[in-house]
Amino acid sequence: MLDEVLQPKILCKDITQTSAFWIDRQGTLVPRHSVYYIVPKDANLLDELCAYLNSGPAAEWLNSHCQRAANGFLRIQSNVIKRLPLPPALARAATTGSLFNYVQSRAPSAFHATRSEFGR
Repeated sequence: MLDEVLQPKILCKDITQTSAFWIDRQGTLVPRHSVYYIVPKDANLLDELCAYLNSGPAAEWLNSHCQRAANGFLRIQSNVIKRLPLPPALARAATTGSLFNYVQSRAPSAFHATRSEFGR
């Protein structure tokens, strides 16, 4: 588990007013309780994937599919992120057009989204 965390990855808060994603290029941050992390199969696509996750279309999709916490905050959970459709350019890097198949495989799930503690 620690090997997968100590890789370049994308981070996002579990509960937030608006969706926002950040890159940990060195793979030095060890997320804990209130952040998810995404480890792409190809670290060279971190910028492109993060840019898409922070784009208007991805934000709109997350706004309409995420559960709501207190005060209307978004709950960005792995089960929702797994279903996030990818644009054609990123979908070609995956076996399907969803983020679920874009990230490194790990048992029992193929998605590296783990709740963690991370502040901005």
